[in-house]
Amino acid sequence: MADAVERAVQTWIVTQREEETKFIAQEIESASTSLLTLVKYLGEYLTSEDGEKRVKGIGLLVDVIVRLPDSSFNKNSTTVISTFFNNKLDSVDEIVPALKGILRLVLMPTYTSSNCKDTIKELVKINMRAHVQATRHMVFRILDSLLTRYRSILQELGPEFIKGYISLAEGEKDPRNLLIAFALDRVLLLEFDVKDFAEQFYDITFCYFPITFKAPVNDPYGVTGPDLVSALKQCLCASPILGPLGMPLFVEKLNAGTPPTKIDTLDTIAACLPVYGKAVCETFDEQLWTSLKVEIFQPVDSGVQAQAVNVTKILVQTCSTSEETGELEEITSRILRTTIEILKETDKGRSQSALKVLVALIGSSMNVAERTWEALIPQLIASYDNAQDTSTRVGALEAFSTILQNPHVSDAEKKSSINSIIGHKDAILSRCTSSLQVAATMESSLHALSSLIRLRICSKEELSYIVHNLTGALISATTAGDDMTLEILKALSVVAEYSPDLVQETTLPALFALLPEKAQEENDEKARAECVHALMCLENLCLPSDLFSRLCIHFLTKVEILVESLVKVSSDGTPSQMDRSIAYSHALLRTISVVLDKKREKDHVDIPKYIERFVPRLYFLFFNNALGFQEGRPDLGETILVTDIAEIISTVVGCLDRERQESWINTAFEAYFRGKPGLIAFSHTSVPDTNVFSPIEVGPNAAESGRLTNGHRPPRQ
Repeated sequence: MADAVERAVQTWIVTQREEETKFIAQEIESASTSLLTLVKYLGEYLTSEDGEKRVKGIGLLVDVIVRLPDSSFNKNSTTVISTFFNNKLDSVDEIVPALKGILRLVLMPTYTSSNCKDTIKELVKINMRAHVQATRHMVFRILDSLLTRYRSILQELGPEFIKGYISLAEGEKDPRNLLIAFALDRVLLLEFDVKDFAEQFYDITFCYFPITFKAPVNDPYGVTGPDLVSALKQCLCASPILGPLGMPLFVEKLNAGTPPTKIDTLDTIAACLPVYGKAVCETFDEQLWTSLKVEIFQPVDSGVQAQAVNVTKILVQTCSTSEETGELEEITSRILRTTIEILKETDKGRSQSALKVLVALIGSSMNVAERTWEALIPQLIASYDNAQDTSTRVGALEAFSTILQNPHVSDAEKKSSINSIIGHKDAILSRCTSSLQVAATMESSLHALSSLIRLRICSKEELSYIVHNLTGALISATTAGDDMTLEILKALSVVAEYSPDLVQETTLPALFALLPEKAQEENDEKARAECVHALMCLENLCLPSDLFSRLCIHFLTKVEILVESLVKVSSDGTPSQMDRSIAYSHALLRTISVVLDKKREKDHVDIPKYIERFVPRLYFLFFNNALGFQEGRPDLGETILVTDIAEIISTVVGCLDRERQESWINTAFEAYFRGKPGLIAFSHTSVPDTNVFSPIEVGPNAAESGRLTNGHRPPRQ
């Protein structure tokens, strides 16, 4: 078999066929021969003076090695082969197969820390600029593997390794190689002692910033510009030693770049500032803020402005003292003063930009938030009081609302804001409520009131005063030319989150009063408009449990009265009168159904309780009519009301848990099949049991069957 391997070696040298490579690898794996035997057969090629022969010999050895499993190697053979490949790294002809072999060896469990040191010492001697991309790529891949598996060994090598790595990384331009190089740079900056190499790392990293690479169409390598941008950013923010050298370049690019370059620069600065630390930030804060001001208050691109505001926030956070209270840092005070002054200007665009900065300041820290409020609230009140036009008052109200709605403010920071606001609460509240009376300021005052309510600093009496004013505005909205109904309802809904009783006691009665006791004549436009307005308001307002319960009781009682009146209407009135009563009942029931659907979408837990008394009252309306216990009634089963009630019942039953659904279905079965309608149909009294109640049967009572089963649909899950 040894002769067969030798013949395979000779054949491969001539043909370079894959079949011979496979055969030799199989023979070694099966222990029919050994690696040392293969090296013996290749001896004349591996040591030949002819460079082409040497390359072929090394090539076959490498091709066999990469095919062999780890079990075919021991530490001794691994060391011998590794040393052999290391010695070939200075040869232009042999470096490619040698690197390929090393790339396989470094992944083997038999590759030792001693092998790693020997390989690194030779690897860092490679002149990367003398080789093509593919060769350099293998070098970076080997470095990546060694850094992953033998990091502590490389750390022991100290400056020797760092200097060698820097020489390898200098001048690299290929995107595929740079992705690996940036990852290696980050690890070295994070986990190695590189404080003496700050300038060198600056040179091999910041020279690529900002990256403008765009991958060619149908690029087979899959390296994109965003990939490189992200990898470089992670590298630049890896260590504070890059700060003193990197910050001037950031400022330069921010001042002279295009919008995409500025966004990249600002995004990178945002990642770097917390790492570079307070000392570096304070050194460059004035230069940076000067550049940020231009992008914020003279914006040419909204994306750049947003990033600039974010960097301002991070700058303040980084420069701020760790103490929760105390004087502001100089840069923070300067930013606050500048922003407050701009807020006073009549230029609405700059004022809006100033608001964005103030939002960022409030979101930066608790101490900064409190100092910002102390300066801001008196300014907003003064702007409102001294306003020469409505737009200035609107701006002040919107400013107050915008600041409080800042989603980045933590609970602790908001508590700090509350402490600053409480002293001005009465002044703010009076200005907001008085602005409700003016159409031009109503919307902004509603936003401000909602923000104030959410802080939960208003007393019960103050909330009652707010609800009273909001209710008045809501009732007046039916005749207002500029309808702000939905905005008013949003503000009332905020109150209902914390004090639903105030809305229930004040707003609901006012809306109920707009609903007539009976269906109005078609030509009564005012009454019809008030009715539609009230129903729409109630539909949007009554989602909280207490309000919905009050709505159901009031509306169902109204429907019951209207159904009772149908007896008189149908006997002595015109068909149109009955139709109006049915339509009015339909509107009431439809409102309940719509609110129920909204509650179900929000997973409200109070829906199942309506199976106990509310659903039976709905059944009672129809069963009492269909079974003929009250003469002279029109057939409700032929009206739209049967569909309305079916939808309500389906929604309620669909929200029950499985156990309660089974119980309800059993009760319904008793009612429909056992002549006991009173089990599911009752109000102030129950529908009596009756043997003639068989709505599911097909026969003489088919008409009754249709009327009753239409109102009983399978529950929606």
